Amino acid sequence: MNTQERRSLSKSVVSIIIAVIVVYAFEYYYLKIASIFNIPAKDDVYVKDAFVALIIIIVAFVLLRITKRLLNQLTLRSNGERNLNGIYIILRILIYALAITAFLVYAGVNLEGALVGGAIGGVVIGFAVQSVVSSLLSGLLVTAGGFLKPDESISIFSWMFPETLTGRVEDVKTLYTKVKLTNSRSILIPNTILFGSSIFTKLNEGRKVKYEFNTTIPADVNAREVITKFMEQKDKIVNDLNIDEINTYFTQKNGTTNTITFIIQFEEIMKLNGYIDKINTAVEDSYWEIKNKPKN
Repeated sequence: MNTQERRSLSKSVVSIIIAVIVVYAFEYYYLKIASIFNIPAKDDVYVKDAFVALIIIIVAFVLLRITKRLLNQLTLRSNGERNLNGIYIILRILIYALAITAFLVYAGVNLEGALVGGAIGGVVIGFAVQSVVSSLLSGLLVTAGGFLKPDESISIFSWMFPETLTGRVEDVKTLYTKVKLTNSRSILIPNTILFGSSIFTKLNEGRKVKYEFNTTIPADVNAREVITKFMEQKDKIVNDLNIDEINTYFTQKNGTTNTITFIIQFEEIMKLNGYIDKINTAVEDSYWEIKNKPKN
């Protein structure tokens, strides 16, 4: 724990101590304060409760500010690999719940009866917000676990999508993740789908992106000849596309078609569709050039 984090923790403890001292001091000197401001005796309870409620709200607000600052520092220390926004929301709910409980205890409310009634209401509310809570917990796991972070290039496969989604993570929220696809459309994926029903592949290797895709050609032409013809123009394609490298492999033959796999490395994921189009066009041209070559 560094100096700033220790200072934030110390502020939290001091805030609570000061609040307790102020409340007890107010209780002790209340009669003098009431006489100065001519407060009727019948209003004593309301004045005291209002003052204590104000102190509790101030303490809760201060604790939330300190907590958010502390979590932001932890996020910076992890170089953005962990987004702790989900944890902050959980802590905010807990702090407000503790503040309300503290006020009810001070006001003399029977918490046992309130808990019984709250349990019944909680069941009803639980069914109503089940999907929201599920997304909230999934978002907490996605963000706190460092699975995804903004500006990361990914491919997402799920039985709920008609095809594999590829793009760049724009933002990781508590309930959903915003991804900009390679066709420039931005989509919002609920974290419940992303965490529980998807397989995602990180495409980044440092600052670079490495992507693999397949091209299928008819088997009436020798695949090795097509690859050789493509390799003759490989350097020109690399220069034209301004990418780092293209690796080519003959990966499958099933009788009627041949499959060629390409692995390309580049910088900007949003240009991926243009890269694939250029490479597929070059393979198509190589295929037809060999196919139409006069036979001796």
